Amino acid sequence: MHEVENKSQTNRQASAETLAVFREFFAYVQTYEPSIATDEIAQNRWLTKRMRKAFVEHIGRSGNPEGNPDYPTNATFVLV
Repeated sequence: MHEVENKSQTNRQASAETLAVFREFFAYVQTYEPSIATDEIAQNRWLTKRMRKAFVEHIGRSGNPEGNPDYPTNATFVLV
């Protein structure tokens, strides 16, 4: 058996703009309110069109937030 070099990975540092956007998004989802589940401006700002569509569909399937402890919240983007 021999090792295969993975040439698809890069070790470049993210741009300052990319890091700034990530920090803004991460700061946003670390708060309880406003909730990205209801904040369409935040959804449009940080989520791709496909991600927004999937997220909205997931919210629709999640039912009542009071009756579902796993209802999507900002913590959905922080917890693993």
